[in-house]
Formats: sequence, C-alpha cells, structure tokens
Amino acid sequence: MASVFRREAVDVSLLTAEVVGAYDFWISCILAASGGGFYYIPERLTNYRIHDRMETGRRTPEKSRPLVYIFEQLLAKNWFPTMRRLLVGKLAGAYFQCGRDLLWFNQTETARTMFCKALKTDAQLKFLVAYMLSLAPYMIRRQIRLTGGKMGYQNNI
Repeated sequence: MASVFRREAVDVSLLTAEVVGAYDFWISCILAASGGGFYYIPERLTNYRIHDRMETGRRTPEKSRPLVYIFEQLLAKNWFPTMRRLLVGKLAGAYFQCGRDLLWFNQTETARTMFCKALKTDAQLKFLVAYMLSLAPYMIRRQIRLTGGKMGYQNNI
C-alpha cells in the first residue's frame, strides 16, 4: 500500500486523531470526494514485513472505532449521496464490529451501546443476537468465546 498526492488535495483539518489506524482509508475517501482525478495502480508499490505484532493483527477494544468515525463522517458530510444506502450498511457493520471488539475485552456496557447503534442504523438479526449475548454472564460469554480470558478481562465501563 502506498499513495502519493498533492498537499493541496487534502484538507489537513480533516486529518484528526479519530481516524488513527484507518488514515489510509480516510485519505482515500477525502481524495475521492474532492472530485479530482486519481489513478489506481494494481502493482505492488511497497514491501513490508508480516509478523505477529503487526498493528493490523493486534486485538484492541478500540480497533474498529476509526471506521465508525469515518462512516459517520461520510454520511454527515453527504460526500457520496448515491452511495448512502451502502454507507449506512457499512456504518452498521462498523458499529457491530466495534461492539464485538469491546465485548471481547469485557466492556459490556459500551459494547451494548454499539450493538444498539447497529440495530438502529440497520435492523439485522445478528445485531439483536449480539446484543442479547452481551447480556449473558461473563463466564458464559467466555465459554462461547465472545469475551477473552485473563488478557481480555477488564472492568465494565
């Protein structure tokens, strides 16, 4: 993955801390919304080492929050009106994934909030099931691997 763009092509005030690990996706969205031309080159432009401690493989309760932020912003700014329905579905999926990440770290109250947001955004059965499972006691969630063990255990927020 790599990109090169002109400094004036991106409003730097849009590059906020909320996009952290998804900055490349956010910059792509900003560039696409700008209406300027761009090119996709399918050839590999960079090399990187794959290892166990890569950021993309690290499990964290906040991992999906940047995508939630990005999809919320895309809908609020209405940059892609013809893709609104798709973006609503993506936002609901991001809420759901965020809820799953939080549930893994036993942050049940915040996870439930995310599952509720997913349900309100796009009423899907899996969002309701996830919410219901978040009500189960810790030991049951741990048995069915919805919540992590000692590493994943934290007090509820």
